[in-house]
Amino acid sequence: MKRALIRALKTVASYRDWSGRWVHYTKTPYLKIHPEQFHQDPAGIYLFPEEFETIGAWDSYPYKFTVEVPADLKVLDLADMAREDVIALVKHCFGYINRDLTIEEEDQLEKAKNYQDRAWDMLRNSDFMYNKAKWNKALRDLGYDAVFDDTGSVHSAEVQLIVLHPRKLKVVGLEERSGTGFKEIEKVMKDLESEFAEYGTISSQAPRKKKEWGEEILFGTMRIENGDRYASLKIYPNKERTNIGVSLQYSKPRLGYGAGFEYNIAKNKYDRLDTFQKDLDKIFEG
Repeated sequence: MKRALIRALKTVASYRDWSGRWVHYTKTPYLKIHPEQFHQDPAGIYLFPEEFETIGAWDSYPYKFTVEVPADLKVLDLADMAREDVIALVKHCFGYINRDLTIEEEDQLEKAKNYQDRAWDMLRNSDFMYNKAKWNKALRDLGYDAVFDDTGSVHSAEVQLIVLHPRKLKVVGLEERSGTGFKEIEKVMKDLESEFAEYGTISSQAPRKKKEWGEEILFGTMRIENGDRYASLKIYPNKERTNIGVSLQYSKPRLGYGAGFEYNIAKNKYDRLDTFQKDLDKIFEG
């Protein structure tokens, strides 16, 4: 049964369309399977094609690994799985958590248009959510080194390769994407002095370290004044030193709500700056 299932599932055509190097974002300077991963998928190293533009918070991670995978990597490609193979896969995996596929669940897989997605959700929402290592083992016992998905089953908007065996990867590059924060704060403050000049006179204090609540933090400050109106800003790095946050500390008139935006160091891009400028419009023109 197991050999027949392995033969049935060996389809990697779509995976080959993404040949080349892959990248992995992490908060640690080493490559390993994290025992406390936050997502509800098999334990593994999650990779993106090098040329793929990720979404979400991945670019805020301080380390970026570039890796190569061997040509003989045995990959389970969800997009190329026939319906009967998907059902066989779910039954096989459920055996590792002493669970059967019910008649109702099998009927759902028989009728679902996106049966790969439905099957992955069944596995993800089973007892595998409490033991992702068992899910990893269930797939490896079928002979697979990795799972490839571009159907949206693993992530609705990202192409991912889940490598189940870290030793299969060859690291060819490690980029540390964070610094001390000093020069990044200075860069943001220089940008904002130009961007916010229309609102009034700007005075700034260079980045400095100060203890707050028993913790040493790094930040710079900026004040924009126009007549009796003003806005005081705090500019600081996040804990990983990958983003620079800008928050409104005080203003006259008061907005009555928190306001701020971020600068993504890796992307050299501001997020929510346009919204913050509308907040400044309320302070200085409202």
